[in-house]
Amino acid sequence: MNSSKSIVYAVNENWANDGHEDSAVTLFYSKTDAIKYLNELIEEDSKDGITSRICDCKNFVCDRTEDSYDCYLEGDYNTYHYTIDIEQKEVR
Repeated sequence: MNSSKSIVYAVNENWANDGHEDSAVTLFYSKTDAIKYLNELIEEDSKDGITSRICDCKNFVCDRTEDSYDCYLEGDYNTYHYTIDIEQKEVR
């Protein structure tokens, strides 16, 4: 039995748009590729996504790190938010 483990990086997306919620997970073997994908998602969303629709609101909040992105309307998170994070996982 082979007990070797591999590392994968899960890019987790979670969003709500006008109260409609959904999520997605995309796996990568390389953290560099996962970060590149996270940045592509952020760019796409800022042009034509949830963030582009709510960024001018007075209660708009956006927190970003190398491995995460969280934008939402303060006090209305369940209705409007877009969250992405990278999670390292071990798989067999």
